[in-house]
Amino acid sequence: MSVSENDPSFADEKCSEAEDRYRNGRFDESLNAVDAAFRAGFESAALWNVAAASFMALGREADAERCLRRAIELYPASCQAHSNLGVLLSGQSRYAEAEAEFSGSA
Repeated sequence: MSVSENDPSFADEKCSEAEDRYRNGRFDESLNAVDAAFRAGFESAALWNVAAASFMALGREADAERCLRRAIELYPASCQAHSNLGVLLSGQSRYAEAEAEFSGSA
């Protein structure tokens, strides 16, 4: 059942939809679900994190990094966002930055 864009549960629904699309390899559709939540005025670390994962899967690392940094701004204690950022930075041979993300001292 779809909820109205004005309903706070809309963001949760779109986040779940985005995660489902991501798990099924439908990365552009995942990003569309996240974008729908953003356009409706909702923002959360979870939405930014799933956007980052989709961007990473599409090879858009700069976009993924931007999303992960926003997720961390919104929820600094997010182990998932810090870990994902650490993986991304390691893949770019930015080891000192990655270590800071993994150790939580970023």
